[in-house]
Amino acid sequence: MTTKARFASRVLAGLVSVAAWLAPAAPLAAARWMPSPADKLIVEDPGKGIVGAIYLEKTLRSEDGAFRTTVRAKILSKTGFDVATVEGLAPDAWEISGRTISPSGGVTELASKDVRTITTVKAAGVSVERKAFTMPALEPGCFVEYTYKEPGDFGAHSAYHVEIPYQDKYPILKQEVWTPRRFTYSSTTRAQNGVHIAIREDGSHFVYSAADMPATHAEMYGRPLNERSAVVIFAFVLPGISGSNVEQFWKDATQLALVPAVKSQMIRSGRVADRLKGLAGSREKDPGVRLRAIYNYVRTTIKNRSALPAGETEPRGGWKPNADAGDAFAHESGTPSEMAAAFASMVRADGWKYRAVWVSDRQSRYFRPGVPSVFQFDGWVVEVSDPADPARRAYASFEHPLLPFGIVPWNHLALDGLAVDVEAGTSEKLLLPILPAETNLRRRIWTISVEEAGDAHVERRSIWTGYQSFQVRSDLYREGRADYEKDLRDQYEKLDPPSSVDSLAFDKENDPDEPLTSTLRLLTRGIAPPLPGGRIAIAPLPLLRESNPFPVDTRHDPISFPFPYVNQDYVTVVAPEGYVVEGVPGPTERTSAVGRYTLTAEKGPGEKVVIQRTFTLARANAGPEVYEAYRSLFEAAIRADAALSVVFRKAAPAKASS
Repeated sequence: MTTKARFASRVLAGLVSVAAWLAPAAPLAAARWMPSPADKLIVEDPGKGIVGAIYLEKTLRSEDGAFRTTVRAKILSKTGFDVATVEGLAPDAWEISGRTISPSGGVTELASKDVRTITTVKAAGVSVERKAFTMPALEPGCFVEYTYKEPGDFGAHSAYHVEIPYQDKYPILKQEVWTPRRFTYSSTTRAQNGVHIAIREDGSHFVYSAADMPATHAEMYGRPLNERSAVVIFAFVLPGISGSNVEQFWKDATQLALVPAVKSQMIRSGRVADRLKGLAGSREKDPGVRLRAIYNYVRTTIKNRSALPAGETEPRGGWKPNADAGDAFAHESGTPSEMAAAFASMVRADGWKYRAVWVSDRQSRYFRPGVPSVFQFDGWVVEVSDPADPARRAYASFEHPLLPFGIVPWNHLALDGLAVDVEAGTSEKLLLPILPAETNLRRRIWTISVEEAGDAHVERRSIWTGYQSFQVRSDLYREGRADYEKDLRDQYEKLDPPSSVDSLAFDKENDPDEPLTSTLRLLTRGIAPPLPGGRIAIAPLPLLRESNPFPVDTRHDPISFPFPYVNQDYVTVVAPEGYVVEGVPGPTERTSAVGRYTLTAEKGPGEKVVIQRTFTLARANAGPEVYEAYRSLFEAAIRADAALSVVFRKAAPAKASS
């Protein structure tokens, strides 16, 4: 269970009504809808952004503790068939019905056997069930209509915090959301991504509506759909927390909800005193050593229940329940929030100042201080500062067992959090710091030995630090060595020309405090084709497998890379025996507002060419107005990589001495 779900279950147990679960099933609608003549005339029009499919109408309505969704759409071509597949419904969704209307007017009903239950196994072996269905008899020009109910006033995905997407992959002609009036916290947002959202009162409901909404499409390194196309309608708030304004709400929420949630998991100092005695360093003499020792003690003593390695599942019979950090120590396992509470308990006992920083997840939603809902948070990390030097702060996260000290997962960065002083009962908005590009380094040393027949033996030694090392380590941890290597082999086999992996070895993959290193050996076939006149040419940099993630000319979505980084490649190309270097290409450099690319080549000792390539992404987040700086930087790098060619010439035979 996530921190958010655990927190919700403790505070709001029983808040969502489920009385409607027992309601009798109902057909789609008593008065059957049929497409209008205008609906039948709608066809694909790329100039207007109408491609694949179009939503004619979406209605989402709260009905006595249940939430009904009704959708009507037209499929314009085969590329829009996915509009008729509905996934992610609550496992106990009911009154599911639908039909497909052919262009000639024939009707095919959704059969009960077409409604399926999908089980997804997530971290720690937790199984999550969802219902799904695909409409039958699909063909270009047909219409689909479906409806279903889910428990709760706002459906399965928004039990505590409501965000309604008013844009989708396909255009939407009309959308209405009917919400109960009894919840007074309503968003002031009335326009999102260019879409105007109207509001009116209708009996016991607030009705939010919008019309003629253009499609929104995923953009590489963009924000998630609900950040680009949703409006926060309102939120459940905790009973008893109803400040007269947002500032008062967060003050009350801090004292009455967030502080108690952290304190309930922490333990008194005496219960960790013996654990502190055997740790290295001291806060006064070696603060860095001491803090890292406490962090690593918690990280290695308590098994992280939420992130298990490939092939490992939770124990038979489940985990032993933990009431607090003391139980996590005793059972030697816990959730990330329980591990954070254990760490906070130890640093408090050791004399450090600390705060609990509540963070959201920018893969799903951002924290909006202007919206009175504690359910925007995805969990919390610990901020630690030395009383002797409060300006020096470190942040500890326990979301993954291979996170090094001081690293907070990137999905919590570049957005606001709420730093809560647990002892004082106060809070303030906080932006977690992002590590600079130089700390997130990938350095690779390549040796490419060319054969006269045109093949090449390649050795690549790699070193990763910072977020780059954690990214590779977490992939290895999640996939397992065998699957990771298989993916790598597949990637190199798809290169032109293809490469086959001879061997792959890692070092320090389970030690997050050390740089991660690896050695890869390849055989690349046909990379150095022969040329007339006894010459051989090789373009080595496509082996780097770099590409431009921004191929289009325009951009609408903000750019959000996981983190800034530096990639360095040192490539030594060795001539075949009996060949000499014919020439060396000149240098290339490109600097923009977001980073820098440099490429140099020179003749090395013997018949070798030494190439140095550096790509720095200094700015990880920016608005679409900076898009051209990103696009042109990547494009310049890819063009220069492809253009670099090394030519070797067969050496003239040595003259016989007279």
